[in-house]
Amino acid sequence: MTTMKAAVSKRHLLRQRPSLVALTLDAMREGLRTGLWHDHLPAERDLCERFQVSRPTIRAALAQLQREGCLELTHGQRRRILSAPRSQAPGPWRKVIGLLSPLTLAEMPPFTLCWTDVLRTCLARDGFELDLHVRQACFAAQPAGALQALVANAPAAAWVLLRSTERMQRWFLEQRRPCVLAGSCAPGVMLPSVDVDYRAACRHAAAVLWRKRHRHVALLLPEGTFGGDAEAEAGLREAFQRSHGGQGEVRVFRHDGTREDVTRCLDQALRRPDPVTAVVVARTAHVLTVLTTLLRRGVRVPQDVAVIARDDDRFLEHVTPQVARYRVSPETFARRLARTVLRLTDTGLASAKPIRLMPRFVPGETV
Repeated sequence: MTTMKAAVSKRHLLRQRPSLVALTLDAMREGLRTGLWHDHLPAERDLCERFQVSRPTIRAALAQLQREGCLELTHGQRRRILSAPRSQAPGPWRKVIGLLSPLTLAEMPPFTLCWTDVLRTCLARDGFELDLHVRQACFAAQPAGALQALVANAPAAAWVLLRSTERMQRWFLEQRRPCVLAGSCAPGVMLPSVDVDYRAACRHAAAVLWRKRHRHVALLLPEGTFGGDAEAEAGLREAFQRSHGGQGEVRVFRHDGTREDVTRCLDQALRRPDPVTAVVVARTAHVLTVLTTLLRRGVRVPQDVAVIARDDDRFLEHVTPQVARYRVSPETFARRLARTVLRLTDTGLASAKPIRLMPRFVPGETV
């Protein structure tokens, strides 16, 4: 029993251990406060030898000191000392991960709510808390001021961005704020990200529909510039235009997320002279709107119109007919996201190569 208690205590201490970047940062702050260096810092290699850490760890600590206004990068890549850090208690903010979202917990779809809960548990094992921040101003057309206020008033070791816009992503990139996208990057933005492989899913959906002789396909997407939605559109178009010799047609309809506007888009797709015979729908809530609208219009599924859900939530298991959809475990999503975030907090670096989770196709009865 004593051995078991000791093992549990040891694991607890390990989970509460500060990251290597945090320890190095504290040591460098102390060196600046005590006048260990004058005018300029030593070269990165010398700092690595002094603190016995890797260059990525040193660079992460240096970047934080620059953000705090203690250092300035001068010509020749030398870092000039501007001021000593103010004395402060050991930084509790280093044990906080911020989750920035346009949705409250009550508004989140089940998949997002589930991976958020698992992410919180995964981070807690390493001593981090997950703080949810719902700031609509950060998702506005000009978010810089709101973002600056947020990170100043709610300091965190790193940020997780949910449904982030391109302007938000570019702000975090330009400000060198550590963050990971729970989603996909906008074109030209290189940030760590974890997302479902929507491009591959929609390429597969195109192949499934083609085999069922569907040549006119609608893709229903919410308004906005989300990277995952752009990937979905690209995958569907690629499959029809390249693999099928350009014989098929993909029409994209964007809606504002309301039931009325989803219905309007669907009616528009069905009333064309050459109406669509299949619909690929993003967001599970909108799948219900599509199915019930088709039912009200007297349109048979899949005899008249096929429906494929790009996403999955557990409530779809209770829908009749069973919806064809693409499934990724929220637990798997959360674990990959947690590993990326913890690596970023520990080393100051995370690969900008996107992590894409391959979904599993659930055939269903709607195709």
